[in-house]
Amino acid sequence: MEIVWGDELKEQICRKIIMVFLLFGSLVFLNINMPQAKQKPISGEDYNGNRWVYDRETKTLTFSGTTDLEEFELDGHSPEPKWWCWNDEAEHLVIESGITGLPGEEFLDFYKLKTVELPDTVTYIGHCVFDNCRELKTINMPKNIISIGNNAFISCHNLQDISIPEKVTTIGEGAFCGCKNIKKIEIPEKVTKIGALAFAECENLEVIKLPKDLTVIEEGLFRNCKKLLKVILPTSVKKIQIAAFLGSGITSMEIPENVISFYKGKGMYEYDTNGIFQKCKNLKVITIKSKNLNHIYKDAFSGLNKNTVIKVPKSCLKKYKKMFRKAGLDKKVKVKAISGKKKFGPIISEDCPVTKAPVRISGR
Repeated sequence: MEIVWGDELKEQICRKIIMVFLLFGSLVFLNINMPQAKQKPISGEDYNGNRWVYDRETKTLTFSGTTDLEEFELDGHSPEPKWWCWNDEAEHLVIESGITGLPGEEFLDFYKLKTVELPDTVTYIGHCVFDNCRELKTINMPKNIISIGNNAFISCHNLQDISIPEKVTTIGEGAFCGCKNIKKIEIPEKVTKIGALAFAECENLEVIKLPKDLTVIEEGLFRNCKKLLKVILPTSVKKIQIAAFLGSGITSMEIPENVISFYKGKGMYEYDTNGIFQKCKNLKVITIKSKNLNHIYKDAFSGLNKNTVIKVPKSCLKKYKKMFRKAGLDKKVKVKAISGKKKFGPIISEDCPVTKAPVRISGR
């Protein structure tokens, strides 16, 4: 006997089949996702045997141990350490006394991290440790740190106060690049190397003190530091690299007497422009005290504000003017000799004292 299905009955059956599939799909989705959230580990050990614990209530991640933390690479292929599952929730980080170093990328992309406490047992901060921690506002820097790695604090947009310890000798490339809210940085005298772009894009940086033994101003070091009006270069500086002050707010610049070259360096980074002082709209005067410039890379002086005046030693005027033009200096930019200082009155010294003559009053 053949069963004849009515259109209405067929429609009802189809609806029920669709509802069954939707219900089954929802159950599968919940089964996959709900347990995962509950199964996030709240404690564990890294490969170096250091212990970590996460407190859900305070949103604090705490590490304890006696050696360096585990280093890892967030490359999409290598497995992340177990604690990294809290990168989108943790707001506070506490490293307890005993931990000796942060090798690299341990807290990269911890988007909500606000505070960091480090003990004095930590001696270095490696590459990209706090890279892209956009909400990070405060961190205490241990007194025994000797180095800050490449991109250690890059894109920490809300970092406001940073005190670099006195024992630090090197600051890596891009270390504080993009830290938009830092206003003042004082670099210890023991620092002898500051990497390329270390303070680039620090838009609110107003004051910086460079150490006395720094020999190279590396590429893009103060790029787009728009509120930085003045940088005093120490007399130890010998070389200045490409785009060092590109787009900064400097109004004047004095090149010390020991500078021998403006050069590209390794050229590891790409810039839309190559001039050392390009896009420095407020720059009025560049005073070059060095008489020993022997190399200037092509385009070093390109894009210089046409109202800028370059002052050089009188004995080097002809030579330097020619070098600058070849390095992209616009013909409208004036190059002048440094004028001698006028001296008034006698010069008094201990070897040759000057006796003040009596005042003669003429009669009427």
